[in-house]
Amino acid sequence: MALYVIAATTLIPSTSAACEVGTGGAAIAAGDAIYQDTADSNKWKLCDADSATTAAKTVGALAATACAADGCRLVVCRRDSALALGATTTQVMAAGDVLVLSNTAGKLQPAPASSGGKANVVGVASSATVINFYPLAGGSVA
Repeated sequence: MALYVIAATTLIPSTSAACEVGTGGAAIAAGDAIYQDTADSNKWKLCDADSATTAAKTVGALAATACAADGCRLVVCRRDSALALGATTTQVMAAGDVLVLSNTAGKLQPAPASSGGKANVVGVASSATVINFYPLAGGSVA
């Protein structure tokens, strides 16, 4: 399934977004799905739906800015009822689309994530360019 591609220049949190500054634990692009690794100084790392660890499968935020490497600062968005993602170049988003975590580290795709598996719901599109971003606690739905 095609992935949503989010350009750093078009990802814009709304005024009601819950954003904060954190420390990255790897190279992270703006728009990547990330989790906070409590075993590594609370650094933010890329989520991955087919990871062996539960923490990596649970989206805690989307990166609002990029991080070049381990130890750099980035802005993370934990939730936002109107997160502007802008135009996507690979997968076109439409109102009502459910966004889930992909098996490609950090990336999102339309539901379902895989046949017969569980999907980590990240948000729902309210238009072709805006999502209601409230990752589920625990992240998985049947």
